[in-house]
Amino acid sequence: MKHTYFAPALFLICGSLNAQIQITSADMPVVGDELTRYSDTIPNYGPGGSGPDQFWDFSAAQQGGEQVTSVVDPTTTPSADQFGGSNLAFTTDGLNFSYLTNTASEMTVDGFAGDPLGDGTIMIDAPFDPALTLNSFPRQHTSAFTDDFGFDVTVDGSGFGVYQARIKEVGVVFDTTDGYGTITTPMGTYDCLRSRLVTIRTDSIWAQLIQILPFTLVQSSVDTTVTYIWHAVETKLPVAEMTVDSLGNAVDFTWSAIEPNSTVVEGDAPTNNALSLFPQPALDRVRISVEGSAFTSVTVNDLNGRTVLRNTRVMANDWLDLSTLPSGVFVVNAYDANGRQFSQRLVHMGVL
Repeated sequence: MKHTYFAPALFLICGSLNAQIQITSADMPVVGDELTRYSDTIPNYGPGGSGPDQFWDFSAAQQGGEQVTSVVDPTTTPSADQFGGSNLAFTTDGLNFSYLTNTASEMTVDGFAGDPLGDGTIMIDAPFDPALTLNSFPRQHTSAFTDDFGFDVTVDGSGFGVYQARIKEVGVVFDTTDGYGTITTPMGTYDCLRSRLVTIRTDSIWAQLIQILPFTLVQSSVDTTVTYIWHAVETKLPVAEMTVDSLGNAVDFTWSAIEPNSTVVEGDAPTNNALSLFPQPALDRVRISVEGSAFTSVTVNDLNGRTVLRNTRVMANDWLDLSTLPSGVFVVNAYDANGRQFSQRLVHMGVL
């Protein structure tokens, strides 16, 4: 069960909060995103300090790995029937999927489906009950929450040499947004919030050797992980993450390939890569443009990730007809002939 609160210090510094960023559901990934992240697996630096006006400099991070996360429609995945309430699915290999729900108030992980043996067969469908909260919106300095999560599944154990296996995880997270300022990675410098996430997991595995025998506990372990997470507008996933050990030493550092103040998801960025929507708020139509680019398609998604409007071709500086949309906040995604994606929030007042 999630418990959200705002620390008392918030009210003591409310005058300075106006200059800080907030992270909302519109900053999260949407279906169709391809998100590249790099990692330094032998960092020789720490997470830095907490509090206001911080300068976190990780410009010397060494790229030791690369991972591309594809954001897909959950209904197109092999385990769609197990995650009917999810509106996003993440995968890095097309075999293992995490299922998420993004709403105006929060983003949750609803579970995962996996192929642990890598033979192309989905062997584990693990819906979370309760779900794991990743973000409570809006995220701002000193906001915090705790949340319980877990799963309990029984699967065919033939791949493990037994009749059945039961896998159970019970966990709790403590998430505190403990600082704000700027972070510098090898990609550039971003305005950001930083959160400290403590995750405590208890994992247990039972095995049933043959059908007539009871389950026997094979392994049980408790693990605590501390992760520092830097959040920036427009970077979809966190702009950077650092896991530390029990002594506070960095174990790994991961950062986004999306450049600061850029909504280009892939490909080479044009000279001016910000998607422009005018006017904002919009009434029955909005002018959509990126300098020097024409679009092969434009979609408008609601904050649950559902596509509510699609145009097959919109030229630079064209008007997009919004007359069929209700009032609300949406995300406009434009794609050009080189496969680049440009995204921007749209506030629609409806047709007067």
